[in-house]
Amino acid sequence: MSNAKYNGCSRPFDVYQFISTGTLAGEIAVFLTCLLPSFSGREQVVASLIQGTLLLFVGSSWLMATFSDPTDETLKRFRTSARPEVDALFEHISANIAQYSYCTACQSFTEKGSKHCRRCNRCVSGFDHHCKWLNNCVGRANYRLFLAVLASVTLFACAFLFWGIYSFARFVRDPDYFRSFVSGVLSRSSMRSFTSSTWSPKTPESSRDPASPWGR
Repeated sequence: MSNAKYNGCSRPFDVYQFISTGTLAGEIAVFLTCLLPSFSGREQVVASLIQGTLLLFVGSSWLMATFSDPTDETLKRFRTSARPEVDALFEHISANIAQYSYCTACQSFTEKGSKHCRRCNRCVSGFDHHCKWLNNCVGRANYRLFLAVLASVTLFACAFLFWGIYSFARFVRDPDYFRSFVSGVLSRSSMRSFTSSTWSPKTPESSRDPASPWGR
């Protein structure tokens, strides 16, 4: 059990973890740089509050589900308990053997109904499936957290889609608004480039040495 996973942040990592994180980061970037600037002042406040609240919901549920440990409780006790507690646990299992089963992979007794996950190399109580997006098993201990992740991501994506459709419909109805938005974006980018070029360090004319080849 030395190479058994404890949660979604235990190695090895899964590429789907990085895909899901990158997708969420991309949606946030599009919302902040493209959608939000197209709204009026009051609309920006409302959209920011809604998306910010949903993002907090997504992040908190995702972190809790990723760091949760759905490992079989009996297996946990064998893995972390001291010798006297293990002996007492053996006596309890012997007296209630019908409630337990033995996992040859974990080399330990587990609760009845637990299933061994080959990816995580551990038995999980009430095993449902192994989620690649969380890099963690979903079982009895974290099933509600998994449902919270699904609900929060769905709401966040639906709200993102709504703001996109709302902004696109405004551009279609009012071409002048679209042109003003584009010109505003271009002016902001040109202002940033102008500011960076203006504040870049330059050698003053008065401080140049005429005798130096770099001062000519």
